[in-house]
Amino acid sequence: MAEYEGIVAALKENGEAEVVIRPGSAGIPGVSEEVSNKVCHCTTDSSAVTIAAENEPGAHVGDQVLIHRETGALIKNVLALTGFPAIGLILGIIAAYGLTDGFSTGAAAGIIAIAVGLFIGIAVGVGIFRRISGASQASIRRVIRTQASISQETSCPVRKKDSLCDSCAGPFSS
Repeated sequence: MAEYEGIVAALKENGEAEVVIRPGSAGIPGVSEEVSNKVCHCTTDSSAVTIAAENEPGAHVGDQVLIHRETGALIKNVLALTGFPAIGLILGIIAAYGLTDGFSTGAAAGIIAIAVGLFIGIAVGVGIFRRISGASQASIRRVIRTQASISQETSCPVRKKDSLCDSCAGPFSS
């Protein structure tokens, strides 16, 4: 399960909130500080991501919140959108093989059978995706700090003195 910190930017009528998530530190996520200093990669205001999240704890605009998202739902969504069309394609090929006597006659019937199988697989995959994609909806787990201020200082992390990158934009302090 993935968790992120963000700030509530707006409230929606359907019980959701728009949350702005910004990177917490400069550099490349998941690599050592030594590698980050050798590669020019900086976070700026444009690095922010805005997502819609269910607002169960009732956070208000300006609150700093903890966002929770199920990572298993992403795998289910990918399987629904790729697996069922693949199964439909395979079943279409099997049907085409039977209709065309081993692909020796009736090429048009074989192409139609393959296309119908693929389209049925896509339709089933999209239907299942719509049904299970609600589980991947992000939700606000808890309010960390109320009325957190969004300032220029927190919008762009501080660049380290020993960084080799001089081309990054943003208000960096040394």
